[in-house]
Amino acid sequence: TVKEAMEQLKKTSGYSFVFSSSDVDTSKKVSVSGQNSSIQDIVKQILQGQNGLDYEIQGKKVIVKRQSERQLLTLL
Repeated sequence: TVKEAMEQLKKTSGYSFVFSSSDVDTSKKVSVSGQNSSIQDIVKQILQGQNGLDYEIQGKKVIVKRQSERQLLTLL
């Protein structure tokens, strides 16, 4: 699940996630391959299929948040 993938990433790399539980479906099943991947690639895999989310990495924190309307419009 997303929650398990986040916990595993924290255990192996020290990166922790900051997010609102209403924004992220932590029970969604995901498949993550972290072999020789950057932290950005792994986070993208963990959040894959979760629409309208954006993230930024600050130090050892991955901050996940809803995209603003402006960001969503530029993607369309």
